[in-house]
Amino acid sequence: MRYVITMVLTVFSVIVWAQGLDVILKGHFEDYGQEYWDQIKTVVVNGEWVNEEFEKYPINLTYKRPEKIRLEGEWNQKTFLEVSNGALAWGRSPWKNQVEIQYLEPEEHLIIDNLFDLGSPLTDFKDSLMLLGLELYEGELMIRLQCQDGNLQRDFYLDKENYRLRWEVIISKVGRKTMQMRKQYEKYKHYHGLLSPTSVRVYYESGQRELVFHRMALGVGASDSLFEMPQRQ
Repeated sequence: MRYVITMVLTVFSVIVWAQGLDVILKGHFEDYGQEYWDQIKTVVVNGEWVNEEFEKYPINLTYKRPEKIRLEGEWNQKTFLEVSNGALAWGRSPWKNQVEIQYLEPEEHLIIDNLFDLGSPLTDFKDSLMLLGLELYEGELMIRLQCQDGNLQRDFYLDKENYRLRWEVIISKVGRKTMQMRKQYEKYKHYHGLLSPTSVRVYYESGQRELVFHRMALGVGASDSLFEMPQRQ
């Protein structure tokens, strides 16, 4: 059995290397409609946050270039917030008995900064990606790409048939502290030629969450003030 797996890996690896990184990325970005995603400045998404106990909470997610994101919703009839303006991240977590706005913890900051992308997250790193070949990940053969992004290492696992992103692993190293988050992309859907997952599962040290996207509005207005932390009295 091990011999068969090795043979399969070898055959597929030869095919992947023959295709090359440029061919893989070209097919990937064309599938996503990334050329058109790059022209969009803001997106508002309505959906649900599903926790580990499969409890569902309504959410609204607003994303604005560059790197501004606001996630808000209702948890047990209380409003929660997670917001980042690309530099600072803040919010309110009623499950932690927070009444006032607080800065997010480093792990929470890492998650919110990498929670949503306009199209494929690979587009920001296409000039620094390395093709590492085929690899078994979560029991499936997938194409693995990797890049260094400041103090972050990013690994992308693509479907070997259609080049769609299946998993993303982000490792953050600051001093002696290492944090990791994993994102699983599922149930892709086209919105007028723009491809996006409708389910994103996020796994991290202190738990996991799933965001399910129901409706997406493209190009709507979003004031920068939505992403700025209110002054504390």
